[in-house]
Amino acid sequence: MQVDRSLLLVAPIVFLAACPGFAQSAGSYSTFGKGCSGHARDPLLFAINLPFTGRVFTSVVAHVRPSSFGLLIIGNSDKQGAGYNLPLNLRFLGAANCNLLVSYDFTLSFVTGTGSAVIAAKIPNQVSLVGSTWFQQALTPDPQSNSQGWAFSNGAKAVIGGCPCGPPLSITEDFQSDRMLDTTVSAGKWGGGQALPPQIGGTGILGSFDVTIGRKDPADPKRFVWSSDRMTVPGSHTRTGQPIVVTNGLFEFTDFELKQGYTLAFEGSRSAQIRVQGDTLIEGTIEVDAPAPPFFLAVSTPGSPAALGQGAAPGGPGGGAGGAGGDSCQNIGANAKYDGKPGQAVRLPSGNGYTAQAAPTAGKGSKLFPVSGRNTDYCALTGVFCGVVGAGGGGGGFFAKGKDGFVTKNPCNKPLNSGTAVNSGGGSFDLGGLTNTNSGPNKSLNFYSTGGSGGGGGGSHPFLSRPFPFSKWVPGSSGAGGGGVIGFRVGHDLTMAGSGRIRARGGDGYVIDGVITTGETGENLFNMPTPGGGGSGGSILLQVSGTAVMQGALDTSGGKGGVFDNTPTHQTGLLGKSRGGDGSAGYYRLETPAGPSVGQVGSGIPTATAKNVGKLVDLESRTASQSRFYSTGSATSPSYLRYVIEATVGGKRKVYSDDASWKDPDFAGVAAPTNPLHFQVQGGKIDVLTGKVLSIGPWREFVFSKTSPSLNDDDVNGWRFRLNYDQTATQVVVKKVTVWYQL
Repeated sequence: MQVDRSLLLVAPIVFLAACPGFAQSAGSYSTFGKGCSGHARDPLLFAINLPFTGRVFTSVVAHVRPSSFGLLIIGNSDKQGAGYNLPLNLRFLGAANCNLLVSYDFTLSFVTGTGSAVIAAKIPNQVSLVGSTWFQQALTPDPQSNSQGWAFSNGAKAVIGGCPCGPPLSITEDFQSDRMLDTTVSAGKWGGGQALPPQIGGTGILGSFDVTIGRKDPADPKRFVWSSDRMTVPGSHTRTGQPIVVTNGLFEFTDFELKQGYTLAFEGSRSAQIRVQGDTLIEGTIEVDAPAPPFFLAVSTPGSPAALGQGAAPGGPGGGAGGAGGDSCQNIGANAKYDGKPGQAVRLPSGNGYTAQAAPTAGKGSKLFPVSGRNTDYCALTGVFCGVVGAGGGGGGFFAKGKDGFVTKNPCNKPLNSGTAVNSGGGSFDLGGLTNTNSGPNKSLNFYSTGGSGGGGGGSHPFLSRPFPFSKWVPGSSGAGGGGVIGFRVGHDLTMAGSGRIRARGGDGYVIDGVITTGETGENLFNMPTPGGGGSGGSILLQVSGTAVMQGALDTSGGKGGVFDNTPTHQTGLLGKSRGGDGSAGYYRLETPAGPSVGQVGSGIPTATAKNVGKLVDLESRTASQSRFYSTGSATSPSYLRYVIEATVGGKRKVYSDDASWKDPDFAGVAAPTNPLHFQVQGGKIDVLTGKVLSIGPWREFVFSKTSPSLNDDDVNGWRFRLNYDQTATQVVVKKVTVWYQL
């Protein structure tokens, strides 16, 4: 038989097999031939147990040099090698009394201790190996040997037997208590003889949260950017072992920890939704803020060609965009395209019934000013440059009304264009005071996850324009976007340390001052677009199935309005100031099963009231709970036989097992991913004295399988399991989980 080298590895890696379906033939081990050395005692090769499929086979080499090394030659024959007959006398090496007894096909190295070496190898659980034969001989260095400094042991013949099964044993979790429920990475209720699915927490498919998966901010080595539109989580982190691409903003972790000093910043168009099966600890900062509009070179030189207004600025993930700026007026009269555009209203989740009430929250854009659209108000420097200033766009509204855009300095001393109805801030939207009319398992999630509104864009104005032929007005800047949406669903406890921050802030409008600063290109005296309004804050929804400890801060601040202020240019007689309105703060909410008090919310912007708390009533159809490790108490790995799960599905008894021969009238087959209950098991190597888990294997679908990976593919003497629930169409309750094995 040809023995695959990959099937025989040095301990402690052990490959064990379950007995059912395997031939029950006896294994054997016998020695033959004579060793050789340069002194009285030849190396002695023997075994301390017989070779069986699914068992650790241990060989011993004695009478060798202490603290040395050696090679265990493993061959397929004791008759014929590659081009030579056996035994092969080594006289050509000057050792006529030494023989090579086995074919030299491959070797295993070993290290000697005080004069002996123990070599443990695995025998795979393959029926085809039963009855197969291999041969051994040890080779060790010996300065006294006349065989070129080497000593040889006797030979040995090993015949693999079928697994000699002992009496079957089992460990049963009957859910009388939650002692074995691992709440660090999962939730659910275990007790009274049943395991109930978690109320919330998700599937945990992405494994433990690791902020460094995101894109590192070059300006801050501890700030990492995640995309809510497309984010790849590598297979080294996921429970499947394969990369997972998230395109819907939904991130499902087993546990979540963001350490102090680190920032998790989301970008993208979709709201960020985080599901955590177990515990959540927030010591750092989480952001779904809207970005500020970028620098806008509206006018490069006086009389430059007509220019378009600045494009709409995006909101934070799930937030509304800011309104675009008005195009450059041509001194030929009014036109709507010269007006700043309104921002987007607060962005309501699908199914929210208050769309009409939310519409007025958008910050209004400012109209071109003067509204005639003609150069009629020259007053500075003997009438060469126009000194009329337009007001900025209005701020986005949400928790309160957004602020109006206004003018604070007009060189012409004309009536200031401030606070008019056309550039006013968006209206308020009392989300927390509205009756939640939604229905279904995601009632709160689909009601309170509301993105902030955008600020209005600035309209065109003629500041520093000149008479014909240089009669082009300045276009407007964009309003800033509204803050985004972030939702946390935590299956167990949520702890926000004093350093923790969750922010959904509205964007700030851009500040134009005629002086080039970092990040600006081409700034100059004539680049004075009307500013846009600030975006409103977004929303933060925290749903916690366990205990919520809130010592940090929730920040849904509105953004500051943009500013046009050319006083730093020191152009006497040509100085103007205008600004957009500030955005309103947004909304945050904390929900627990009992309903938290207002004081439990902690610090927040705006200050929390009874409108910011509520009872947790939402349910998730796909959740999971996970056990701690169970130990067999054996130092070596047993043969795993089967799992058996007793459950009720839709009120009817079901029995699941990976043993197709299991006899039960309610037998329902394997608890596969397509079933309402999906069972997974993960092996661990456990120190039987301390109980410490030394190593952990991959997640498996089977305890025993002849065709698929199972616990028998791993060197494990213990395991833990996951119960994955899919209650989309029916309710699932687990009564017992039993794992059968044999020592």
